[in-house]
Amino acid sequence: NKKIESENAIISQALKDGNAAFNAKDWELAITKYTEGIAASPNFAGSAPVLLNNKGAALRERAVAKFNTTVKLTDLSAKVEGYKAVKADLGEAADAYNRSLTLLKNAQPTEIADPKNKESQTATALNGARDAFRLMAQTEQVDETKIELAKTLIPEYLAIETDAARKGQAQMILGDLYRVVGDADNAITEYRKVLETSPDNLDAMAGLGLSLVNAGYISNNKEQLQEGANILQKFASAAPDKHKFKADAVGLIENLKT
Repeated sequence: NKKIESENAIISQALKDGNAAFNAKDWELAITKYTEGIAASPNFAGSAPVLLNNKGAALRERAVAKFNTTVKLTDLSAKVEGYKAVKADLGEAADAYNRSLTLLKNAQPTEIADPKNKESQTATALNGARDAFRLMAQTEQVDETKIELAKTLIPEYLAIETDAARKGQAQMILGDLYRVVGDADNAITEYRKVLETSPDNLDAMAGLGLSLVNAGYISNNKEQLQEGANILQKFASAAPDKHKFKADAVGLIENLKT
């Protein structure tokens, strides 16, 4: 009983201190405090998932702050180290959410008295994981070892998401992750899946076109190059000038013509 009381005291204080640090945007301290709380009882589903989810959120926020600082740096070495830190934080965040989900799935009825709490923490973990993977693709800091995890967690997220727009955005993530790491073949497969249900999705159209051209260049496949050019032309005709891939698409189309 004394051991349990001691663990509960550590967990309660760590959660309180971690939340205070999080609200103050002190990501370093928040991560440290949540880690202390997790360590007190790492396998207890009644407390660890909350701390893991909060730690994941703090890691995500630290990654975003680090990325925003790094993009402004002019020193190449500092820039490389900054991006490595972003990649590490986002990968660790994904792992924290996955650990939270594992504990929740295996939780005993005595560990979580209120089923609504379990449901809430599960949703928090899946939403957090989706955001971690989205940021990996968006910042182009993708740990390739986490793609298998994304293949598991993104479908789980899609199973609970009811908002059509958010669902569509999440379906793009796997394709984006593959595209960023240069796995054109798997990127093509994922983008095609999105376009099957959303044929006018400009982001998926651009991703598919770019991936087809990339794969075509690598394998000297003229059919892929032609299909990629056709899709990019369709995308370029429909996309606004401010779209992040518009200039790339136009440039590739002109290059393919010559």
